[in-house]
Amino acid sequence: MQLFLIILLSLTGTGTRHHIQPATRDSLWQKAVAIAAANAHWVPGLLIDREITKNDTGETEETTEVHVKLFLNASGGIDVEVLKVMENSQDVTDAARSLVLASLEEELAGDEADNPFAPDVQPKIQVRPLSLSRTIGGRRAVGFAYTQQTSSTTWQGSAWLDAETGVPLSFEAQPQDMPPAEDKVTITALSLRTTYNTQPEAWYPTRIQVDLAFVLKYALVFTYTGTLENTTTLQEYWHFPIPVQGPQVLKKYP
Repeated sequence: MQLFLIILLSLTGTGTRHHIQPATRDSLWQKAVAIAAANAHWVPGLLIDREITKNDTGETEETTEVHVKLFLNASGGIDVEVLKVMENSQDVTDAARSLVLASLEEELAGDEADNPFAPDVQPKIQVRPLSLSRTIGGRRAVGFAYTQQTSSTTWQGSAWLDAETGVPLSFEAQPQDMPPAEDKVTITALSLRTTYNTQPEAWYPTRIQVDLAFVLKYALVFTYTGTLENTTTLQEYWHFPIPVQGPQVLKKYP
């Protein structure tokens, strides 16, 4: 179970380096950065993580669904409660609760940059406006290619901003280099997609999707090839008294 894989991985993307300029030089991008800063108090009250693992013929091998609640505790910090864990349609909440909490804490602590519009990551981001536009939710959106350097790789992708207000509507990203093999698992393809609630005064991610292909080596010479589809929906947002950065709040305010 790859619980909260989308939070473990950096969610920032990049585009080609041809004619890319620092993000600070584009006024529409800076509107997006200002909106992200103004909405840094929002915390998702409910995270629903759904994961499907398929074999190389497309048959489903395993399904997992996890419901987690984030809330303000009596000490004024953010606490977490595991509401439900389902594996292959079986309720395993009691048996899996401690494992889920441990996995969540470890993975959030390893996150580096889950928001390409956050002010503190702008020094590592370069952007290039695209000559493309599309309609998203009835709003005209302008595209940007952008890059972000992280400690592990450079991400490549695109972001779509409201053409008038600069409100970020969605972004897609792929790593330039795949993550290193871990526990005999090698990731061979990876893509990230994030969409947002698009009100300037209530801007936050509502859906984050990770699709990846992997190869698992076992018993020395045998391999298993498969794909993983991970979708996290974020709901029931509430305000925390001080600015935070979305789902990574637990690493800052345990």
